[in-house]
Amino acid sequence: FRSHFYAPHKYFMGKTYDTFWFNLFVIWAMSVLLYIPLYYDHLRKIIEFFGNVKFSKKDKKEEKETKKPKS
Repeated sequence: FRSHFYAPHKYFMGKTYDTFWFNLFVIWAMSVLLYIPLYYDHLRKIIEFFGNVKFSKKDKKEEKETKKPKS
C-alpha cells in the first residue's frame, strides 16, 4: 500500500504484484464492501439514529413545553 499510484509494481505482504491487477483487485474489493451496507440499508438507519439524538438540554425544554396540554 505504500507505493505511489503509478508504480510499476506494488508490494503487499512481502510479495510484488503488477499495478494493474493490484488496483483492479482493490476496486473490486471496495465495490463489494460498499455494496453490503447499501443492500442492508445501513445509511438510512444511521441517518435515522442521528436524527433522533438529542444534543442539548434546550431541546428537552422545548419538547416539554410542546407536550403540555393547553388550558
